[in-house]
Amino acid sequence: ARLATVRMMRERNEAIAARDQDERDIAALAERARIARDMHDVVAHTLSIIIVQSDGGRYAGTHDPAVARNTMETIRHESERALHDMQRLLGVFGGSPHADYNDIGNLVEQAQHVSPDIRIRRNITGTASPEQLSKQASIASYHVVQEALTNIRKYAGPHVDAHIEELWNNGLLTVTITDNGHGAAANIDGHTPGYGLLGMKERIESAGGSLQAGPRLGGGFEVMATLPYGGKEQVTDETGEQYAPEQSESCNTTAISSTAELSDEAIASHTVVNISARIPDQPSEQTQETNQPTGRDHRSNALQHLRITAPNLHDLLKSLKLKSVEPANTSNARRLNWVERVSAWTQHHYVLMDTVGAVALVTLLNRMSITLFFDSSPHAQLSHAIAACCLLALALRRRFPETCALIVFVLSVVQLVFLGSIEVGHIVASLCALYSAVLYGREHAWRWTGLAAVTCSALMGLKIAADQHGYTTLFDAIAASVGLAKPVSATASSDAAFFTGVMHTVAVLMLCAGIMAWARWARSSDSNALVLQAREEALVAEQEKQRILAANMERDRISASIQAEVTATLNSVINQAVDGIRMLDRAEAQGKEPTADEISTAFKAIGEQGRAALKRMRELLGVLRETGFSDDAHAGSASELQLRPAAPLEEQLQRVSR
Repeated sequence: ARLATVRMMRERNEAIAARDQDERDIAALAERARIARDMHDVVAHTLSIIIVQSDGGRYAGTHDPAVARNTMETIRHESERALHDMQRLLGVFGGSPHADYNDIGNLVEQAQHVSPDIRIRRNITGTASPEQLSKQASIASYHVVQEALTNIRKYAGPHVDAHIEELWNNGLLTVTITDNGHGAAANIDGHTPGYGLLGMKERIESAGGSLQAGPRLGGGFEVMATLPYGGKEQVTDETGEQYAPEQSESCNTTAISSTAELSDEAIASHTVVNISARIPDQPSEQTQETNQPTGRDHRSNALQHLRITAPNLHDLLKSLKLKSVEPANTSNARRLNWVERVSAWTQHHYVLMDTVGAVALVTLLNRMSITLFFDSSPHAQLSHAIAACCLLALALRRRFPETCALIVFVLSVVQLVFLGSIEVGHIVASLCALYSAVLYGREHAWRWTGLAAVTCSALMGLKIAADQHGYTTLFDAIAASVGLAKPVSATASSDAAFFTGVMHTVAVLMLCAGIMAWARWARSSDSNALVLQAREEALVAEQEKQRILAANMERDRISASIQAEVTATLNSVINQAVDGIRMLDRAEAQGKEPTADEISTAFKAIGEQGRAALKRMRELLGVLRETGFSDDAHAGSASELQLRPAAPLEEQLQRVSR
């Protein structure tokens, strides 16, 4: 049974090492998905605002230069903010801070300001507890509302009522965004849903939630996201492997799921696409409902969000949970006999077996006490008690090997310096603790344990020399040498005592060196299940580091590849808006009012530039989503795109008139 377990763990470690490159590729792909999702949320969101503003300004501002100027200033401001956010996203400033649940109010207020014809109402049912949401769930809730409002502004049509409903109940936050716009008829302009809904789905699922999105039967569109309060403790990639969220300051890796886009047939048939089957519980009768106006500053929620939660008893006990060796899988092999079953059981419960062994050694020590030096002083019983404590510490020699060795070392120093007799059980415990620390401890545990062995060997030699001079303890000899105690008559010459002490020091040191060499050999032979388990944990930890490194390298490659292009694309929109403002400034300086055609032409140019920029952003999103990597070996492998920007306003009006 032991050999089967060792063989199984060897094969597992080999598999972990073999798939190291695959894990790095997965982390890089996950980082690409994160960047693509954030690019959609940051840049595409802003460009859609610019297009709406330019189309609206083209008609509302043609006869009002003040309205035209304010609209152009808004377009320039939004473009500059998107440029700054995109630079932070790509790592220019070390990673962008994510907006979370507490920023939803500002988001709603901004959406209401950008699109005054859309009436947005936010309603909270239950007691809002944003501090109970995990960081990832809080960020996901913000982006769901952001994407839903963006889609309403782009596709729902004019004079739309949007309703944001939040339900806090039974450990779940359910956010539902509905509108009474075009709904299933929104695809008349030829657009197809894609990256926005896919990014929403990935964010929600990575936080442990679920998402439903689709047209409503009575008209309009509905997005419903359900998030657990605590969220997930780790971030999951597309293979089910998990990352700790704090592992990378600028990498918030999330899952790359299979494409779950809304098909044209689903929209045409008013089918709700069920991305997850989880349905939130219905609110209870005691649920508290509060109507919250848009744009309100949630200072109390923000303060609650900053509270630091103290660790509970469950977390403390979890940290002390005993590790166990996984027994070999014998489901496809012969049935184990009773000897093999006992061997497997003792191997699985090694802490219990070490405890039983330690108690047995203490019992044996109490029955027959063997000492190296005779000590008739009252401290003899204390020496016996210290030896018993060292033996009892061996119960943890495999679970906490270095802690066990440290305890035995400290007690050994006390024994050698302050007490007279040395129990044989104490020597056995010291050697066993040294062996366990080197075998089961950290890779470099031999360094400090070797230093401790040298220290104890030297103290042993000094104690022998002190005994040769007639002193009961080493402390007595030290006190006499500095004049704190009266010297005693020596029982041997100084040279004899010196050579006797050196011989004992060398003997003990060689014994400790042999024990450490034996432990290092056993550690390198891959024949110990606990050593293999520790090696597996080290491989997994190293794999996590390699994932983070791969994600950071992928982000750096993407930043180097598209940073200039993203900057140039957004700067083109900014320059176009600046040209329009300059046109208005020139007309004002000349003391005349710009004509309606000039204002309309300026807004038309801004709109065309915004659509061109949005199209290019969609292409970059397609490259990130649909290709493997961004390095030179995969250059030029862009796939056919599935997303297209909305058609120009004139073309949409022509379609409607037909």
